[in-house]
Amino acid sequence: MERSWRRTRNIQPAFPALEDFEDPFTNAHVLAEILATLTGFYKVPADTAAALILSLRDSVEVHALALGDYERAIRETRSRGVMGGGIYDSLHATFARRHKAVRIVTRNPSHFDMWRRTSKFLRL
Repeated sequence: MERSWRRTRNIQPAFPALEDFEDPFTNAHVLAEILATLTGFYKVPADTAAALILSLRDSVEVHALALGDYERAIRETRSRGVMGGGIYDSLHATFARRHKAVRIVTRNPSHFDMWRRTSKFLRL
């Protein structure tokens, strides 16, 4: 357990990042990705990860992805030759553009190169 907590501290930069933004928001798919990352990569117990994720509702507005977000992301990945899990980052970028986000907080800014001209990135 101690080892998994030390690894989990790598997510600590996310908390001040949320506090630094007025009206932070995300899409609901992010919640599933956070659960997968916390329990799979960081080995956080599922009940602890779930409690953390569900508590995000207190500080982040969570929106559902629209069918149009999926359709646009799929068209864009096809035209750009994106394969595999890249569709998920395309979904996030599509959602962010629709909501006129000016900044994305991510551990993987290079995954959003297709959107880099219109936004700023905060690397965690």
